Amino acid sequence: MTDALPVDTEDAEDTEDAGTGHTSWKRFGVFTVIGGVAVGGLLYALANGAVAAQFVVSDLDFKVSADQLVGTGFEQYGGINVDRNDEPLPMATAAISEAELHSMCQSVLLDDQLPGLPPISLNLTAGTGDTPAEAETLLVDMHQMAGDAEFENLDIGANAPDMDKGPDAGTPIHGMFGMQSDTIVVNDLEQEARATTAGSFVLNDLNLTLEFGENECF
Repeated sequence: MTDALPVDTEDAEDTEDAGTGHTSWKRFGVFTVIGGVAVGGLLYALANGAVAAQFVVSDLDFKVSADQLVGTGFEQYGGINVDRNDEPLPMATAAISEAELHSMCQSVLLDDQLPGLPPISLNLTAGTGDTPAEAETLLVDMHQMAGDAEFENLDIGANAPDMDKGPDAGTPIHGMFGMQSDTIVVNDLEQEARATTAGSFVLNDLNLTLEFGENECF
C-alpha cells in the first residue's frame, strides 16, 4: 500500500457534539482522513487511465501560513496533478466557496534552481491589518497542512463528486473519499502546496519581497 501523505497530528484531541453537528480536532491535519488507501486508489486510477490530470505544476513547493482561515462551503478530496516531467503528483484538493485569511504569508524558496547563486526567498504577505485577504472559489492542491481546525456540520466519507457544500469547481474522481462542511475555521494554519487557483483574490495590505537567504513563512 502506498504510504499516507504526511500530516501533523501532534497532541490530537477529539471532541464531538452530536446535537449541534459541531466537530473540533486539536492539531488536526485537514486531509488526514484521505490516508494511504485513498492515495493508492488515486495511483491505480491514474495507471488505468481513469483520471485526467488537472494541470501541469512546477517542481517547486510553496508555503502558506495564516493566523486564521475562515471559510464557508468547504470540500476536500484526493486528486492528481503532474509535474513538468509528466510524473504524477498525488494531492489533496481543498475547495472553499468563500475564504478569509488573517495575516496571510506565502513564500517560495529557490535554493538550487539558480546555479552559482545563494538561496533566494520570495515572500508575499497580505491581510495583516484590520481587513483580511479574501478569496472566492478557492482551490488549493497540497500535500501537508496543520493547524487547529473546527468544522460545522461535517460529513466524512462522502463520494467526492456528490458533495454539494463547496464551490462548483475542480474535478473530483467518482468513488474517491471526500469530506465537506458548512464552515471551516483553522487557527495557526501551516500549509505546503503545489498549486492554488481562485475565482477572485483580494490581497489587502499586500507586501512582496525578494531577497537572498532562506526566509520562509515557517
